[in-house]
Order: sequence, then C-alpha cells, then structure tokens
Amino acid sequence: MFTIPDDVLVFWKNRNAERRTSGRELVRLMDAEDFRRIESVWGFALPEAYKRFLATYGAVEFPEAFSVFDYVRKSSDGEEHRSEGDISCMATAEALERAHYYLIADPDNETEEPFFPPNMLCFAGSSGTDQLLLELGTATPRVWFWEDSNDAFGQGENRHLGFVANSFEDFVNNLRPSDDVFPEQSASVPPVYQAQTPSQIDAIARMAGAPLPAAYRDFLATSGHTRFDPPRQVNYEYPDDGMIAVSAIAVDELLGLDQISMALEHWWGPASGQILPPGFLPIGLTSTFQPLLMGFGEVEGIWYLPEPPPPAWGPEDSSRLHLIRPDFESFAAALG
Repeated sequence: MFTIPDDVLVFWKNRNAERRTSGRELVRLMDAEDFRRIESVWGFALPEAYKRFLATYGAVEFPEAFSVFDYVRKSSDGEEHRSEGDISCMATAEALERAHYYLIADPDNETEEPFFPPNMLCFAGSSGTDQLLLELGTATPRVWFWEDSNDAFGQGENRHLGFVANSFEDFVNNLRPSDDVFPEQSASVPPVYQAQTPSQIDAIARMAGAPLPAAYRDFLATSGHTRFDPPRQVNYEYPDDGMIAVSAIAVDELLGLDQISMALEHWWGPASGQILPPGFLPIGLTSTFQPLLMGFGEVEGIWYLPEPPPPAWGPEDSSRLHLIRPDFESFAAALG
C-alpha cells in the first residue's frame, strides 16, 4: 500500500489542471497496454507494485516536498558511501522505449555496451541526468540509483549502482522533503508585490520592442514586481539526447520596470560580458540568479537559461534555452 501525503495528491491534481489549461498533454493513468509495451521492450515482467502506482497515479512529477531519498554506493576504493538523491518524474511507456534504445540497445559510449545492467528499468529520472532503476526478473525487485556516466557499465567510474530500497513500495513510502523545503515555511506565505503603473508597463513594452501579452500586462498592473519566500518550484520538460527529461526551477522573483532596466543595463549588459539573446525580455530570476525570459513572435513563451549567457549569441546557442511554458498565463498558473 502506498502512503502519499494529501498535499502531494493535491499537487498532482493541480498539475493536471494546469496542463489542461495550457493545452499540454495530460498525465494519464497507465493501463495493461502500456505495461505490455514496457515488458516487450525490456523482456521482463513488471513488479505489481510498480504497475499499481502507475495505474493509480500515472507518470507524475514529484514536488520538492516529496522527492528525496538516501542511497548507498561503493566508490572506486571499495568503501561504501551514503549520499542523497532525488526523483523528478516517472517515465511514460513512450519514454521508456526511447530510454531502452539509447541506454541499453544502442548506447553512445566507447564500447557500445549498456550504461547499466539490462535487467534494470530506468523508471524515473532525477532533477539532473541520473536515473532511478527498478530491478527486474528477480523475486525481490529492489530500487537502485545510477549516477550518470559516459562509460559503459563496468568501465571507468561506472562500476557500481547505489542501493536505495528493497522494493518500489518502500521507495515511494520513504520519500521525504528536500532540505530546501522548511516545515515552518509554506507556499501559502503571501508574496511581496509592487504593482506597476500604466506608464511603467508601457516602458517595459518599449524595452521588449513588442506588444506585451495581455495576461502579462494584467499581472504587472495587479502584482508587478513580486518576491516569493520561499521560492516557487516550477517543473518543466526539455529534450535530452532524444528523450524528454524533466527538471525544475525555483522562481525567486518576477521583475518590475526598475529590475528589468537593471538586468538589461548591468546584470547582462555589454559591460558584464554576458549578453541575453535578442528577442527576449528578462522578466524573472531563479534562486540561483539565472534569468527567466519572455520570448516574442516565433519564440513566444517563458524560457529559462540554466547557465551564464555567452558574450555573444549565435544560431548554435538556441539550444541553451529551455522552454518552461508556452505563454505567461500557463507560467503564472504553474507558480500557483
């Protein structure tokens, strides 16, 4: 039996409502046909607890308040070390088919051997590029953690998996909050707002060089410069080596006129050596001081730049940007 906190169930429900509002594909409950597809590719029967979770909740995202676990892994010196990992999102049947091809069947490494044992199902990813594995073909389907590596399994530093739990059910029931989530803090703590005047909103539009979306103008007029304490987590999907990965950002601040001016002139201006891409307006900051950008025209949407901007932008740099949401309205809904 799974023990899922009520606030996590609410989180999953709200995430699907947000997807419906923004026109994105809903997280659906998986069925016998999905499980048949996975078993056909991997060549092993799936554990009942794993199937029961996906049939009940689907390939859900995990909030920071229910995402962290410990694992024990041997290092190259043979010593066992306890570390902390996290789960970001369960994999769909489609994602698992792609993962088997790229990580098991046709891996891109020097020896063209699998990145981890072929009887391990990479059922979920971390907020980075590591994978959670479910042991198949045994009476005890344990959960393991694979630290991302460019080497085939058994080569270089990729020789050991990290042990997580004796069963999938134990794994789920023992997830805990991230250290970034403090019990005394709540997402319901009111943000600090500084609404923008019509003249300030018009000045922001001139900086953008394009009409501002109506939803963004309304937000500036009613909320404007907004600080979140604690930062608001927003999960997003992005392509990674032919697969769809899931990551998260912590939104610390949405900018007003003064902050946008500062961003363009000083934070990412010519004197800083870090230039924002043309056609984008900085509208927010993450907790790590990385910019959130609003795109216009062909690049409409809310974008995230997960690394410092380059001194100049070329066509090859477009892959640096990750689309968070297709419009401001769905982005604001994700903030809650």
